[in-house]
Amino acid sequence: MNRLFWKILFTFWLSLVFIIGALSLPNWLKQQRTQALENQLVANPQSIITIKAAATTFTHGGRAALIQLLNEQEAEAPATMQIYVLDQHNQELLGRKVGAETLKAVRLYQSEQLSFPIIRQANHQTEILTFFAPWSGQFAEFNQRYHFNFSQKHQDDLLVALGIIVASFLASTFLAAYFARPVKILERGFQALAAGELNCRVAADIGKRRDELANLGFAFDRMAQQLQQLLDQQKSLVDAQKHLLNDVSHELRSPLTRLNMSIALARQQPERLSTSLERIEQEAERLNKLVGEILTLSRLEAGIASHATEYIDLIALITLLVEACHFEASANQQTLQVQNHLHLEELLIRANGDLLYRALENIVRNAIQHTPAHSTITITLAHQQGQLQIVVEDNGAGLPDDELDIVFESFRRSSQAEQNKGYGLGLAIAKRAILFHGGRIQASNRTTGGLKLEVLLPWQPIQ
Repeated sequence: MNRLFWKILFTFWLSLVFIIGALSLPNWLKQQRTQALENQLVANPQSIITIKAAATTFTHGGRAALIQLLNEQEAEAPATMQIYVLDQHNQELLGRKVGAETLKAVRLYQSEQLSFPIIRQANHQTEILTFFAPWSGQFAEFNQRYHFNFSQKHQDDLLVALGIIVASFLASTFLAAYFARPVKILERGFQALAAGELNCRVAADIGKRRDELANLGFAFDRMAQQLQQLLDQQKSLVDAQKHLLNDVSHELRSPLTRLNMSIALARQQPERLSTSLERIEQEAERLNKLVGEILTLSRLEAGIASHATEYIDLIALITLLVEACHFEASANQQTLQVQNHLHLEELLIRANGDLLYRALENIVRNAIQHTPAHSTITITLAHQQGQLQIVVEDNGAGLPDDELDIVFESFRRSSQAEQNKGYGLGLAIAKRAILFHGGRIQASNRTTGGLKLEVLLPWQPIQ
């Protein structure tokens, strides 16, 4: 057992014993005083009856009747049998001598609530007398001092005391185990957690108790679970970074190879320098765009993108986006159409304007790249269950069902995409940007053909 158990055990136990002892001490002292009183006074039924008779005589007949009774008793009874009477000045009524110890005992204990009346007071009119039977005035046949059965009482008291001690010890042991056991379980849990066992849980071992210690066990389990999730996320992030580095290396290799070939061709064919420089410029632009997208993606995955600190007009942002993409769509003989089901001319939301614009731009340009000529790309703005809904639909070939989720992963191109169209980063950036704003994005195939990308953003109207 641990030290906490013994501390709790002895604290409770000694406290109980001390409290019980403190409550029992006055009664014990009273018993000791009563027993000491028997050494001075007679405590038997005969003396009790005689004292009561003398007190009754005084109460009803006064001092004269009492003196007559005492004189008769003194004259007729043996010297060893006498009832003594004290007045308020400690003078014996017949002038007999009373020992100092006996007198002290009489005055000390006459106010006690004794279980046997060996000292009795009686009054007649204004006079109060005290009656008692000292040992020096007892019958010879009652030579042996009479005691109540204190020995048996002491045995009973001892058994009660032992029972109290044992019961308090058992109760203290239970309480100590009740409090120390969950602490010991928590200690083992922390040791396991420090050793790297993040799947360690303690609430089940603590049991079904409902107190602060049980709450501490649940808090420990939540902490361990969060640590495990953070470690898993960290591991996933490291794996993702390794995967990203591998993909980046692969994606950079192709434009760098073409760039080196263009440079070599310019050296071998000076007469085609203009064509080679144009090709070099195109490849450099592709590299610049790729590096920019990789940088944006890495910032979003690392969570270091700037937080939303401004209100932007979403309708104005979509209008600006359509104008920017109109030239590219027109070149492909495509039409961009906006449907505003909110019927608002202005819609303010709190967001990172540049990041949200980049996400929606990637979605729209992805639709432009995969939509045939003479088709329409629809951008719908609506409200759904406390969220803003932005839907981009095209008339392309759509995606296989098993590619609807992986299309948002880095460097993942659709199996139906052309080999040299994009790097597979546009939708990955869009998803992370939407998640950054507390929203979500999902892809689905239209029943009439084509791909549907739905963006949901949290929105609360400004009062």
